[in-house]
Amino acid sequence: MSRSTTRFSRVRAIAVTVTAGLVVLSWAGTAAAGGNDGHHVHAQGRGRFMPVPLPDNYGSSIGEFADCGTMLSVSDGDVFKLKERDTDKKNGTLTEVKGAFTSDITADHGRMIDELDNSGPFTEFDANDGSVTVVVSGPSFIFPFSPGERAAFAAASLPPAFYFTKGKFIEYTDPDGNITVERTPRDTTDICELLPTWGDV
Repeated sequence: MSRSTTRFSRVRAIAVTVTAGLVVLSWAGTAAAGGNDGHHVHAQGRGRFMPVPLPDNYGSSIGEFADCGTMLSVSDGDVFKLKERDTDKKNGTLTEVKGAFTSDITADHGRMIDELDNSGPFTEFDANDGSVTVVVSGPSFIFPFSPGERAAFAAASLPPAFYFTKGKFIEYTDPDGNITVERTPRDTTDICELLPTWGDV
C-alpha cells in the first residue's frame, strides 16, 4: 500500500501520509507483503479485498496543521473497519480501500470534533511513471500534509482543511511531486465551521 493510501485510509484524507508529500496519504511499502508498522498498514489484499490490520499505534496523532487560528490535531477515532485491495495494472498499481472509519479533531482549550465519519471509499493509482492519482468519495475529511498540498487546495478554491459528505475529491501528483486538485466535491465545508465555539466547551 502506498504512503498516500495510508493517509487516506487513516484520515479519509485522506484520507493518506503522502506521496510526494501530498496528503492523500502516501504510505510506503507494498500491501502484498503484509504487515503493520505504525501508521503504515499493509494488508495482503492483492486481487481481493482483505481486512486492514489495526495499526500498532492506533489512537495516536495522525497529523497536526495550522488552521482556524490555532493548531489542529487529527487522531484515530473509535471506528476502524477497513478493507483493502491491490490490483496490478499494465501501467501501475490500483489500491482500493473501503469500510468504516472515524477521526477525532482537537483544537485549543478542549474544542473537539468527536468521531467524524471518514467512511467514504477511496482509490489510489500509483503509476509506473511515478505519478499518483487519488480519488476520495464522501463522507471524508481532508487536510494538508505539505505546503505543496495546501497550495494546491488554495488554487482549487478549497479551504486548508475540509469535510464533505457527497461527491468526489481527486488529487494528482506528477512524477516531479507537483500536486493538482482535479475535482472538488460540491458540498465542501470548512472544518473551522464544524469546530465548537469557545462558549460551547
